[in-house]
This record gives sequence, structure tokens and C-alpha cells, in this order.
Amino acid sequence: MNSRLYSLFMLCGLAVTGCRGFQVTVTGSSATEQLLIAQAWDEALRLIDFQPLSGKKVFFDERKIKGKNAGWQIYRLRETMCHHGLLLQAKPEDADVIIEGGVAVYASDATTKQYDLSGVMNMTALVGIPKVGSSGTSLAQCVDQYGAARVALFAFDRRSRELLWETGDLDGGSCTHITSDPLLPPRRWGTITTPAQRMGPSCRNVSHSWAGLLWRRALGCCNSDESACCRPETPAAARP
Repeated sequence: MNSRLYSLFMLCGLAVTGCRGFQVTVTGSSATEQLLIAQAWDEALRLIDFQPLSGKKVFFDERKIKGKNAGWQIYRLRETMCHHGLLLQAKPEDADVIIEGGVAVYASDATTKQYDLSGVMNMTALVGIPKVGSSGTSLAQCVDQYGAARVALFAFDRRSRELLWETGDLDGGSCTHITSDPLLPPRRWGTITTPAQRMGPSCRNVSHSWAGLLWRRALGCCNSDESACCRPETPAAARP
């Protein structure tokens, strides 16, 4: 076999090993990202145990919660308090307990892995073969997006200023994964349902061929187990 053809054959065989990965941080710039962050916030609020304050007259001091999403965060906190039997008061002097809170994290991350022929095209010069086609030809792409939220609350007696209750740091998370490759239709799975999923067939209904599963396992960029996702470890329960 001609040495140049043999070299080209070997380089093409290694094409699937070429990978370019990059990570970007985005916060609320798309519907998917906003859904991820909102779900992460709700996950964090589900960890709050308001039972020790149930039935008490409380005033929620929301001045520490600021930012463009403060309205939604405060709304969900107040709603959660009402669901747990706290009697919210409009003025601090009408309450027996004051609750303060803060938001440490309310953001999203995205990681993209793209597999293409760029490495192979650059190596053809080593064997004296001219470049043919675009070096940006994409073989597969995996996009992992994550939402994260951290909240902490504490309560004290309005008169004595004695600490009555605190949550510690409570973390919530969410995620979505999108895989696109030549062997299977694009797949999306995770903890959220996007408008695109509602309009089209669910990714869970896409038939999984052995070839497609082997291809994705070889890429190693997305977990083949759709139930495995990015939820953070559940923090310690709220301390009364």
C-alpha cells in the first residue's frame, strides 16, 4: 500500500479521538438557563424546614436579597413560608420573630465538548498530504448545562434578639444534557422540560441502537444513563 495512503488511513482512524472542549459561564441569558436556575432555587427551598416556626407571627426582612432576580426569589420564599404555616406580618412590630436571609449562588454553567477533524487536518502536513475540506467539520457535540443556587436563613426573637432557628447553607441544583452526533437524532435529558421537548418527541422515546450507544460511550462526553444527573449532595437538615 502506498505510504501516503496508509498514513491518511491511520489519521482518519484516529479522527474520533480529536476533541475540543471549552466552558462558559452564563446567567439567565436563555429560556433553558432561566429554567435551570429557577429549578435549582426551588430545590434549595425544598430543603428548608420551617416546622419550628409554624404558627408563629413572623416578619421576613428581605433587604439582604438583591439583584435582578430578587423579586422571584422573595416571592418563592414567602410562598414557602405560608405553605409551612408561618403567619407573615407586614410590619416588624407586629411580629414575634424576625427572619433574615441571603442568596450566595444563583447562576448557571455550560460545558461544551466538540469532536471534529481539526487535529487530523493539521497533522496531514506531516506526511505531505494537502489539506482537504474544512478543519471545523464536526463529528459530534455534547452540551452540559447546570443550574445552582445556595440560600441561608436565620430567625431571632424580635424583643430579646435571641437566635431561634437557622438553616445553614442549603444548595439546590439542576441540569440538562444535549447530545448531537451522526448516528442518532439529537437527544436532550435532565431535570427540566423545555418548550422544545414539549413540541417534539421526548428524548427518552428515541430508539437506542447499539451503534449509537457505543459511539456515545466512545466519546465519553455524556452519561448513557439518563437518570444520572448533576444534583448536588443533600446538605444537612435545617438546624432548629
